[in-house]
Amino acid sequence: MGDRIPGLSGKTTEDYTRWLANNRLAMLGIGPLYPDAVTNPYKHLDRLQDPNSDKGNFFETTVVNYTQSSSMNGSWDF
Repeated sequence: MGDRIPGLSGKTTEDYTRWLANNRLAMLGIGPLYPDAVTNPYKHLDRLQDPNSDKGNFFETTVVNYTQSSSMNGSWDF
């Protein structure tokens, strides 16, 4: 159960949750809750967390450029 998505498994999800808990506790200056969880099994998610990445979180970014579709030509034909 929990192993139906390629690249994800119950074990890696548990490892990630433990790693993330330790990471958040470290940010608060608290020692690790799971000392054996030392690596992030989902390193590809780091890019989503990196505030210096050129890719921002879609829901947290501000739109700075709007483009109007040329197919509309300012009219609505139904």
